Amino acid sequence: VVPTGKAWNPASASRMVYEAVSMLVALVDGIMIPYTLAWTVREEGAFEVMSWFSRLFWTADLLLSFATGYSTQQYTVELRLRKTARHFLVTWFLVDVTLVIWDWALTVLPVSPLIRVGRFVRMFRQVRR
Repeated sequence: VVPTGKAWNPASASRMVYEAVSMLVALVDGIMIPYTLAWTVREEGAFEVMSWFSRLFWTADLLLSFATGYSTQQYTVELRLRKTARHFLVTWFLVDVTLVIWDWALTVLPVSPLIRVGRFVRMFRQVRR
């Protein structure tokens, strides 16, 4: 998808498909998280599969964001990997890495009221999209 030495063009067809998938994952999260907060729903069966898919998807998204081009103030698309990585680090990295770490921490921590708060924090990903 990404040529060697170049970032993923945000206007490419493959990136548009990826963005559509990410919107679907965000939509499912936007439905599942409040549902599991409102009622005590255990993560098993389909809920567990969707939770794991979401967790792995957002982890991959974090890594892919380092190699995704962006539009500059001069209305050009920056595709140099070093510049795209730096741009991500100074813009959305802290938010994204916090959400991904929190998501993984909730996976390994024992069940507690913290889990309910953590699921609420995951809702902030919706703001990013």
